[in-house]
Amino acid sequence: MVGSIVGSIQKLIILILLLGAVIVAIAVFGISSAAPVVADKMAERAERADERALQAAIEERRAQELAHDGWGSE
Repeated sequence: MVGSIVGSIQKLIILILLLGAVIVAIAVFGISSAAPVVADKMAERAERADERALQAAIEERRAQELAHDGWGSE
């Protein structure tokens, strides 16, 4: 009787460990397939932010040059 209880507990522990391994495998697969997509999106956002910053700097410089030339002041 004790032997069957111990055997049942061992089977239950093995099933729990297998379930944990399956969950970890699914998580690793999901992360490894999602990471490149996320990295590409973040790179695109950074590129757009750089373009906006460059455009703002160009406009600021243009405004300073116009102000230096006397435009915009009355």
